[in-house]
Amino acid sequence: MTIRARLLERPNIFAFFTYLIGVNDRTRQIIADYVRPDSDSVILDVACGRGDYAKALYPHRYFGVDNNPAYIEYAKNRFGKFGSFVCCDVADARDHTKDLRPNVAILIGVLHHLTTEQASTLLADIRDLLEPNGRVVSVDPVFTPEQGLTARLLAASDRGRFVRSTEEHLRLLGQSFSVVTADVRTDWLRIPYTHLACVSQKSA
Repeated sequence: MTIRARLLERPNIFAFFTYLIGVNDRTRQIIADYVRPDSDSVILDVACGRGDYAKALYPHRYFGVDNNPAYIEYAKNRFGKFGSFVCCDVADARDHTKDLRPNVAILIGVLHHLTTEQASTLLADIRDLLEPNGRVVSVDPVFTPEQGLTARLLAASDRGRFVRSTEEHLRLLGQSFSVVTADVRTDWLRIPYTHLACVSQKSA
């Protein structure tokens, strides 16, 4: 692991870095444009990291899971009053959710950290956890033919080693869900960066 990667594993350092590049504004836009929670929403935040989305989504019912103990400890201490957090894999989340059956799952910056096999397994686990007609909102860096050199280099240098093309994302999501929306966004950060935002639906 590089020095940069080790530093970004520390919640406070990662928080400062994301603040500098404008991630807080991106969070608000993702919720408004793609998550769009209503009074019945039960939201599962997969690989929730520091748990920032708990506060942003309050007062909706929120449950965050991550397998990094340091992040979960940080999330509980800082955002515990806005939702619930547990250190576990998604496959084990049902043991902790009890009667809380999510109908929305969010994966923000998750899939590009996983191999295709790992991502396929994760998406299948999420599908099994969701209520019928549940939705998945996923956001990841993406390679596109028209993106500029700086945006491409930044995506290529991301900690996640599996940044994909738009088409590869759609194929991956399509194994477990029906993709409803797939938007390429270049307007979310203070640096040149290309995201793919997808909303996918579980079949009843």
